[in-house]
Amino acid sequence: MVGARSRLLGFAAAAMMIGVGPAAAQAWFDREACLVEHPRLDPVIYAPDRIEAITRGGAAITGATGRFWRVTAPNGAASHIWGTMHSNDPAITRLPETLTTVLKQATVIAVEQNPLNVTRAELRERTHPDRLYYRSGVTRWPGKIDPRVRDWIESRYRNRHLHPADIYRLRAPAVFEDLLWDTCNDFGGGALPLQDDRILMTGLDAGARIVGLEDPDQFYSHYSVHYRQSIAGLEIYGAALQPTAIKAQRAAQFHLYLTGQIGAMIVDKRTRLDAFFGTEKAESLLTKLNGWLIDERNAKMLETATPHLQRGGLVMAIGAFHLPGEKGLLQLLRRAGYRVERIRTAGEVADPLPPTVQRSIGP
Repeated sequence: MVGARSRLLGFAAAAMMIGVGPAAAQAWFDREACLVEHPRLDPVIYAPDRIEAITRGGAAITGATGRFWRVTAPNGAASHIWGTMHSNDPAITRLPETLTTVLKQATVIAVEQNPLNVTRAELRERTHPDRLYYRSGVTRWPGKIDPRVRDWIESRYRNRHLHPADIYRLRAPAVFEDLLWDTCNDFGGGALPLQDDRILMTGLDAGARIVGLEDPDQFYSHYSVHYRQSIAGLEIYGAALQPTAIKAQRAAQFHLYLTGQIGAMIVDKRTRLDAFFGTEKAESLLTKLNGWLIDERNAKMLETATPHLQRGGLVMAIGAFHLPGEKGLLQLLRRAGYRVERIRTAGEVADPLPPTVQRSIGP
């Protein structure tokens, strides 16, 4: 749910071609299943040993606790970075006051892709049928992925009234980008903004300039060439369509995000992928996917942000999974000479103890 997002390509374009709006959700992702009234770790799903495992595993990831960070350049210029969750649920779009205050003082808001900087010609290109469909014959991806995932993807498109024959003419990159759109965002889509868009609008209303950290077209272009990576993306994000414990898993992800436990979110997602695919296949899929989707994009986004970081007044708002880890943006910033300090927002957990301290006080 956290990470790269689809903006103008897969979801919007597919909806245009199919002739229906985003209200046509997958059957078992109904409004009740998607509604998260109380973000929490359901004890029926999350037994104490599982909570301990994901908490410890997440705390072991560098920079994986916290969503909001102050970034100070070597010349003293101050900026900030916020890890977003690409959801339109009010529990997620309700921004903490500490973030809102900084957004209103920012001179530049940097998001992954700038939705305001698009020409009419680019819109036509991105919604052209040849971008979504093969003109004749069928695509190869249905035979390359887990049949359970294939069936769930097919169900999603059937619920948008796409003819079965057309489902298998869709190109793999278009389907993958579409799957990055959280199914539960269908409810309120077009009316309720994603958290990223709420941040963008808050800064825009205060007079900040909006910039994109990457070319909006690079996702489709990359996966059109790197077919095996797009297949890995189909499997990983398609597996999220499974009709099992939807409400409990969403409540858990919301709880972990709102408490700043980004590492625990990553470990929890990996645990579910291991259980579904088996550890070996899950590792293979994630290795294929994350090298470009996370690591290479992190380096590119930092390169684009550097001139703004040197001037200060920047707020970077990017998917929270881009922040932690040795190749995450926080560590990349530190290696580039920036001072990176966490700003703990209301409701977030404290920083984990260093491993050496943990060993000295308990197992």
